[in-house]
Amino acid sequence: MADWSRIQHQVDALIGGVSATRSDQALWTWREMVRHLVQDFRETGTPRVSAYTLFDGTNDEDVESGAIRLFGVVIDNSQASTDAHIHTFNTATVVEGTTDPLAIYWAPANRVVCYAHRPIVYSAAFSWSATTGTEAAIEAGTLTAASGVQVGWVYTE
Repeated sequence: MADWSRIQHQVDALIGGVSATRSDQALWTWREMVRHLVQDFRETGTPRVSAYTLFDGTNDEDVESGAIRLFGVVIDNSQASTDAHIHTFNTATVVEGTTDPLAIYWAPANRVVCYAHRPIVYSAAFSWSATTGTEAAIEAGTLTAASGVQVGWVYTE
């Protein structure tokens, strides 16, 4: 079974990376939810935590080049005045605007949000990018790249 104690300090650091003025109790509740999910699904993979990565507004961010199981994400969009969408991809060779995302997370402007869920399986690789725009723009594929969004992930490999 995956050893949560191995990454607990990294998850705490991820949460601690959000300044006190932007954090709230939801982050600590999220931490406990992710811990339970990793343990309840009896994960055998190695648990990992990615450090906050600041999206530069151009290229996708490659997190892992192999298969993973994603359990949670913390998104810091607190410095932006526009909502962002975090797109995740099951490939390390993303073609922006062409590659279909496996999941999309909403990041409201001026907020830090966190999501915990049953594992999402990325069988080939794990990459992400950030965009801004409306739901209609998502469906039409006419989004623009967002910059200044910071994201941290919890997963097993």
